[in-house]
Amino acid sequence: MATNMPTKTKFDPIRLDYHAADPREVVVTPKDNDRFVGSVKEIATACHAGIPLIEFTNQLEKTLVPKLAEWLAERGDKVHSAFISVREGRLLFLVIQCGAAYDRELTDALTKIDIEIARDADLDMIRLEVMALPCVPDEDAYSFLDPQFIMVFKRVE
Repeated sequence: MATNMPTKTKFDPIRLDYHAADPREVVVTPKDNDRFVGSVKEIATACHAGIPLIEFTNQLEKTLVPKLAEWLAERGDKVHSAFISVREGRLLFLVIQCGAAYDRELTDALTKIDIEIARDADLDMIRLEVMALPCVPDEDAYSFLDPQFIMVFKRVE
């Protein structure tokens, strides 16, 4: 005999009350299995501190990277390669030109996108520096990049 019992498809949230001085320890195990153990107060503080990082990451991945990819696609004939990295506490958008000569049109467009990003309320956590270099091998461009954080835009031909 079949029953029409509803099945629960969503788990109830685990509630931790910061103000209740809950004495229990909390164990959080992310997918890399590097466990974090702390009091409810410590875990709540860590979660609160992580919110800006989550917002920054979302702005970077969902808004900035697609915007820069679109900008690059519109200038595919002038750009050999491009990177995002970290430099002096900011993000660096490094563009390598196809040619060795100074390209005023490309650098003007780069300045324009830099200003646009700085004024974009949806990118308020992003601090970006832009730079264009004449055509150099990617290995030479890496001297401007932080080896621990490099995003490479691949050319689509």
